[in-house]
Amino acid sequence: MVAESLGSYDLTQLENVLSDLAALAANQSTRPEFNGKPQLIHDIAINLQNGTSTVQFQCLRVLGNICADNNVNRDLVMQDEVFAQALKSSLTAPGVQNKTIKNTSIIVAFNFCNDYKSAQRYLIDNGFVTVFFDLLDQLHDEDISEYIMRILEMLVLNESISEHALPPSALHSIIQAIDHSCIAEYSILITTVLSYNSFRLRAIEDNQFDLRKLCALYEILAQSVEAEDNYDALKDILGALADISGIDGFIDKVSWDHDLVQLWRHWILKDGSGSGICSLRTAGLTVLGNLALNEDACIKAVHDLRLHKDIIGAVVIMSSAPELHAAAGFLKNLAISQANKRFLVEANAFAAVKKIINKDISPQVVFSGLSVLRQLVINSYENARDLAKSNAENGILSRCLDIGQKSDEKALKIETGRLLCEFIRSTARLASSNELLSLLTGAFSNDIVQVKRLFEIILRLLVDQDQGSTFIPGTMTAWSLFAHHQEAKQLLVALLDERNDLTDRLRHLVENPQVSREVIMSIDAIFAVLDYPRNGP
Repeated sequence: MVAESLGSYDLTQLENVLSDLAALAANQSTRPEFNGKPQLIHDIAINLQNGTSTVQFQCLRVLGNICADNNVNRDLVMQDEVFAQALKSSLTAPGVQNKTIKNTSIIVAFNFCNDYKSAQRYLIDNGFVTVFFDLLDQLHDEDISEYIMRILEMLVLNESISEHALPPSALHSIIQAIDHSCIAEYSILITTVLSYNSFRLRAIEDNQFDLRKLCALYEILAQSVEAEDNYDALKDILGALADISGIDGFIDKVSWDHDLVQLWRHWILKDGSGSGICSLRTAGLTVLGNLALNEDACIKAVHDLRLHKDIIGAVVIMSSAPELHAAAGFLKNLAISQANKRFLVEANAFAAVKKIINKDISPQVVFSGLSVLRQLVINSYENARDLAKSNAENGILSRCLDIGQKSDEKALKIETGRLLCEFIRSTARLASSNELLSLLTGAFSNDIVQVKRLFEIILRLLVDQDQGSTFIPGTMTAWSLFAHHQEAKQLLVALLDERNDLTDRLRHLVENPQVSREVIMSIDAIFAVLDYPRNGP
C-alpha cells in the first residue's frame, strides 16, 4: 500500500518507508499506485531538497522508479512546485561525497524525460540544458557520461529548444568530452549544436581549437576499423564541417596558408575505397570548395596552390557519389573564375569530368559534371574548341548528347542543353560558320547526324515550357551563325521538318500573350534566318 504522504514519519522510519516506496515503484504492477498522490510527490521533493544524504538517495530511487516509462507519474511530478529545484540541487551538489547523489540524479533525470517530449520541455524551460552541459564537462565516467549524452540529445532535438537555451561553451564541452569516447556517439549533439550559426562562428574563432579537435577526431574515426559501422555518424560530421566552411567570414579566419588547409588537402589525396576514406576525401573537397567561393581565394587556389591538380588527380581513385559530387562542385567553383578556366583544361579537367559523368551513381553526380563543363566553356573559345577536338579521343561530347537525349531526368536534359548552348556560343565568337561546322563535324568524326542531335537537344531546351524564356534569347548566337551557310541551314531546316512537336511549340510560344517580346523576337529570328515559315508550311 502506497502512503498518501510522508509527514508522519521520523527520520529512521522515513528512510525505511522511502526504501519500501522505491521497491514498490520499481515494480511495474505497483507503479500505478503512485498516480494521484500529489502530496506524496511533494513530500519526496522536499526531502530530496532538505534531507540527509541517505534520505536524498532514497528519494531519488523513488522518483527514478516512478517516472520510468510512466507518463502519468511524470505529469504528476511536473506539477510539483519544488521538484525542479530539488533535482537541480542534487545534480549540482558540490563535493566528492555527493558523487552518488549526483550520479543517481542523472539517472532520475533520464528516466523522467526519456521518450517524453513534455518532460524534456519541462527540463528545457527550467534551465537544465546548461546544467547537463556543465556535467558533461565535469564527469568523465563512461557509464554516467552516456546518460548525460543521451539526455542532452533528447533536449537539443526537442522542437521547443532555442539557440539561447544552449550555453556558449556547448560545442567546446562536447568536443572535450569526446576524449573519453568515440566521436560517433556524439555525432547527433555535434551536428545539432552546429546547426546554429553562432556556434559555427565560435568554431572558427581564436585559434580554431574546437574545429581542429573536431577534424582530428573525425579523421581518427574515418581511418579506423569502426568506420564502416559508423557511416551515418561520419556523414553527419561531414555535414557539420561543410556547414562551418559555408559561413560568412570563413575565408577571413581560415586563409589558404592555414595549417588546416594542408590537413584538408591531405584528406583529398587519401588513397583507398572504404566508406571512411571516401568520407575524408569528400570532407576535404567540400570544405576547400567552400573556401574557393571567394574570387581572390579561387584564383589563389589554382595559380599558387595548384589545388586543381590535386582534385583532377584524385578523381581517378574516387568511387562514391558524395566524393564525386564534391569534386565536381569544387572544380565548378574554380572554373567560375575566368582566370582559372584555361589552367583547369590544361591540367586535364576534361578527362576528370568524363569520369564523373560516366558514373551512373546518381543524377546529382552527372549534373555536377555537366555544370563543370558548362563553366569551363563559358566565354572561352580555346576551351570550347578543345572540348570539341577532344571528343574524338574521349567521347565526352557524345556522352553529353546521350545524356541530353536519353536521360529520364529533366534537370539533366536542361543542363545538357545549357552546356551545349554555351559551347556553341563560345566557339562562335572567334570562328566563321565554316570553321564552326568543320569543328563540330570533326568532333563527331564527320558524322553530321551527331551534329544534328546536338541542335535537337538545344531546340528541345528552347521550347521547354519552364525554361524557354530563360534560354531562347541566349541561343540566338548559335542559330544565327548558320544563316548564310547552306549545308548547316539545310540541316536545321530538316530538323524543324522532322520534329513537328518542337516546331509547333515554337509557333505556340509566339502566339502566347504571356511570352516576353524578347522571346518572340528571338523565335521570329530563328524562322527568319532559316527562311522557315513562321505560321507553318
